[in-house]
Amino acid sequence: MSKTKLNVEDYRSVLDSVDNGAFLLDRESTLVYANSRLCDRVDAPVGQFTERPVADLAAELLASDERDQFKQTLRTVLTDEYDEYPVSEQFRASGSTGTELRFSPVRDGGAVVGAVVVVGETTGPSAGRATREQELERYEAIVEASQDVLWMFTADWSEVVYLNSGFEEVWGITAEQLSEDPTLFLEGVHPDDRATVHSAMEILSNGEGAELEFRVNSAEDYGRWVRVEAEPVFEDGELTHIVGFTRDITEQKAYERNLEQTQRRLELALEAADAGVWEFDPDSAEIILHESRQTQVPADETNGRLPFGALLDQIHPDDRETARSTVETAIENGEDFEQEYRMIHDDGQTRWWQSNAQFVTEDEATQRLIGVSIDITDRKEHERRLEESNERLERFAYVASHDLQEPLRTVANYVDILAEDYEDDLDDEAQELIDVAVTATERMHSMINALLDYSRVTTRGSEFDQVQVDEAVGDIVDDLRVLLETHDGTVDCEPLPTVEADGDQIRQVFQNLVKNALEHSTDEPVTITISGEERPDEYRFEVADDGPGIAESQQEKIFRMFKSTHQYQTESQAKGVGLAICDNIVQRHGGEIWVESPPDEGATFVFTLDKQQPDGDLP
Repeated sequence: MSKTKLNVEDYRSVLDSVDNGAFLLDRESTLVYANSRLCDRVDAPVGQFTERPVADLAAELLASDERDQFKQTLRTVLTDEYDEYPVSEQFRASGSTGTELRFSPVRDGGAVVGAVVVVGETTGPSAGRATREQELERYEAIVEASQDVLWMFTADWSEVVYLNSGFEEVWGITAEQLSEDPTLFLEGVHPDDRATVHSAMEILSNGEGAELEFRVNSAEDYGRWVRVEAEPVFEDGELTHIVGFTRDITEQKAYERNLEQTQRRLELALEAADAGVWEFDPDSAEIILHESRQTQVPADETNGRLPFGALLDQIHPDDRETARSTVETAIENGEDFEQEYRMIHDDGQTRWWQSNAQFVTEDEATQRLIGVSIDITDRKEHERRLEESNERLERFAYVASHDLQEPLRTVANYVDILAEDYEDDLDDEAQELIDVAVTATERMHSMINALLDYSRVTTRGSEFDQVQVDEAVGDIVDDLRVLLETHDGTVDCEPLPTVEADGDQIRQVFQNLVKNALEHSTDEPVTITISGEERPDEYRFEVADDGPGIAESQQEKIFRMFKSTHQYQTESQAKGVGLAICDNIVQRHGGEIWVESPPDEGATFVFTLDKQQPDGDLP
């Protein structure tokens, strides 16, 4: 737990306004601030005693035989053992004069975190009385400077004895109103909290202390939270007063609510993800399993602790050494890590896990790893099936490129031989049949090559890298120069973003779309416009033309294998495989592709690329 620190600025101006010397110290008896009058008194520069033990100041201020009594009084104040404050003590100074010190504790949340000491001088009884009156005024000034509401009631709560200026803002009631009618103290409390406050008042009236939190201020719909700590005051053994302080904790309560909501959302997220949180303590070599992880890994019943060695024993033998060295290296080098490994569970099942850990340094002596572990068995199974599917596609590609092509080549060769050797003997009908056979063979060859291209989108794709789309489109326009001239086409390209993608496949998408626009254009000149933009989660591109457009009923079909409309049945695209390839490539990049084609306004092909898509993974 972090140590509470004094806020010097809360007291500096008040201590500087005191006519006599005054100083502020923390609970460890270390001087935090001494005003200039005190420094002048001991002939020391301002700041000399800051962050030094108070004993150094006492050596300059008091006679040597008085210092033990000073330490004892100060210790009693800091441990909050006096019934009333301020505590006034007479000491003999280093010179001939007497010195009166007034000790007052400084609190934070009810706990004493330091003390204020005001130093006066006395030379006789009258001087002593004057000094006490002056110091009382100064003490009241210090009390008024406090950010807490300080108050005192009579033991029966019928009269307000003292109330500092902070009361009105917190309670929404003026000090004058409360003095006239002390019952307003309770009326200012939220109705649902009044019974609790009333019970605490009875406890205090019976001579016991009380501490509680509740809501106040009806003018603000009781939206202000306060913490009250109070104690009974006795004189000659008789209960005479109730004294206490009230601290505004509205911001703290709001922070606690937000923290609880955040914690709850985190717990729900971890539960939904079947994830567990853990810590690794290098000093004890133990894994501290938080509640969500204890259901996944058996741990010691005390605090969910598991020796690191015991956890390693549950990891698959083939992964055990890697897991051990990864953790040890992270601790040694102060590094984060991510790793996947298999664990053998109590039921004998072997499941895959992924752990992500962050190296945390709280101070020089406290270092640890904090991590989250997720069961990725289903994902691994999906990856295995995907790999098997890719292997089948590879085998299909081999068959298509070798075994299926060979009969086609044989048919084509024999048809050529037949046409050459018997050209003079064939009538027109036979020649027409030979032409049909040649055309069908060439089309089949084109379709097989298109199927190969489609299958290789996922099986032979490259790793993702930075792609300058502007440059890629420029290369495509150069490659299609002859086709553009043939169709009297032009390409206008707006500035395009740089993307993380498979460069060859992105070029193929743009090339296929530009060729589409050219090959289904009319005899009129065609203009193709390419544009793109970067969005928060994706990149969006458009390839628009001013051609005849596509009927709405056909717009979904054109991306299916061999399902293109008549106008897309071009030789170069093997009846629609080109657009199917575009769809497959875009899916590999985590995006979508579609066409927008209002009547008589041409066609606009739109596709997106996901920024977060893992490299090369199918969505």
